[in-house]
Amino acid sequence: MLKRRIAFIMTALTLLCAVGYFTSAAAASPTLTVDGAKIEARIREKNGALMFPVRLVCEALGYGYSYQSGKAAVTAPDMVYTMTKGSRTYKYLDGAASVRLEAAPALHSNMLYAPASFFAKLLGLSYEKDTAGNHALSAVSSATPTKYDAGQASATQPAQPAKPMTMEDVTALSLKGEELTMADVRAFEGSDHLSGMYGWKCDIDEEYYLSCSASSADGPLLSAMLIKKTPGATQDESPGIEIRYCDVEAFVERGETVVRHSNVTKPA
Repeated sequence: MLKRRIAFIMTALTLLCAVGYFTSAAAASPTLTVDGAKIEARIREKNGALMFPVRLVCEALGYGYSYQSGKAAVTAPDMVYTMTKGSRTYKYLDGAASVRLEAAPALHSNMLYAPASFFAKLLGLSYEKDTAGNHALSAVSSATPTKYDAGQASATQPAQPAKPMTMEDVTALSLKGEELTMADVRAFEGSDHLSGMYGWKCDIDEEYYLSCSASSADGPLLSAMLIKKTPGATQDESPGIEIRYCDVEAFVERGETVVRHSNVTKPA
């Protein structure tokens, strides 16, 4: 009988110690705040690099965010950044530069994470860590996102020279969805091709071109059509997709029109 009581007491103490351990561990978990608001997600670590949830940070800052098939675009003031799951290369939408960081974006619990350096070095956010191990990101009101040169000690302000559009650029633009504007498109080499409205046509290669229209020179687009060039055919007669709603890679690689799953609807 005495042995049973001792065994019971030992088991109870073991359980209490276990509960206390896990409670303390949970309480000690570091937190992430963005502009003073706590982010309800775990901080991850990959190859020694701190990883923060991209979508939640963007939402807290009011930045645009989109994700499709392993690729994400972050729309910050005056710049759009793209990243691909598993690739350590982070790119600028205007194509003038890219930077390789210490860790690639990774999915955890269906949420994309990026290293802290992406937010601090590329987005230009202020980053702090307190004595308790908690992390804080905040936007610096006087600063705008900059292009970070990993080979220099400081960042340089972005320049946006017009450049020929590539299919990679089209894919990145498509991730912006209905936030895509004529200003985004006119950052690339092209030509006016419509009368009665603002239009911009960018030749991509010998097979494809992007045709966009808007009601203003820099406002939201009315259309953004990726067209496959067809000898003797007009634009309306040629195969094409609306890149804001359809999968670019599926169209280029397989000739398929695949409507992406997103919070926008395909126009009638």
